[in-house]
Amino acid sequence: MANLGLKPRGNGHGRAALLVVLTVGAIAPIGAQGLRQDPAGVNAITRTEYYEVHGRTVAELAADLRRQGPKDEEGRAYAGFATSPVRWQYNTRPEGGACAAFNVRVTVYSHVLLPKWVPPADTEQGLLAMWNESMASLALHEAGHKEISVRYATLIRERIVAQRAPCGRFSADANRAGNRLVEALRAAQAKYDTETRHGLSQGTGFPPRPVPDSLTVKRPERARDGAVRRP
Repeated sequence: MANLGLKPRGNGHGRAALLVVLTVGAIAPIGAQGLRQDPAGVNAITRTEYYEVHGRTVAELAADLRRQGPKDEEGRAYAGFATSPVRWQYNTRPEGGACAAFNVRVTVYSHVLLPKWVPPADTEQGLLAMWNESMASLALHEAGHKEISVRYATLIRERIVAQRAPCGRFSADANRAGNRLVEALRAAQAKYDTETRHGLSQGTGFPPRPVPDSLTVKRPERARDGAVRRP
């Protein structure tokens, strides 16, 4: 599930907000190693918050995830959600009778809400391993969402860098171009969730279930030129 809205910030600024709802599971915060190195001029920042869940058996923990997890508009429970606003900033200068941008910076701000579980002393045998398996799968799913956002942030930056327009309308044109790419980003995120069934085809269900090979969606691979190519 995704929800997106563009909020222009005036000359030299643009922002778009992306909401991604994750399926039941768990995830540890993804550090700098969680994503490949960001492209030049693009920065990905993640802030992770947690809500507590409890249980000593599979049934108890699954029930508490459904009870405590964030809900969508139809009341369906998820383990967590992530908002990923994309903000672009730049300066302009006259160039050949028009204006061009320099110091173009695009940032993906991710705010992730996830469950936190501390195994009690009498935890059911095997439950910790199940939890860790779901956590790893959801980390993979979340990394895929971030890579999509970073890819489109890169396209936004490239479009602004290449733009030449009369100085009086440069910012309006830049934000309009950014908005079109944000709509494409929204579609790409929705497609990713459809293909992965919100991560279920990547093994994010709790308790974990075997994923048939025909449903497995691999993580996007980055080519040498920096583009992301889906197998």
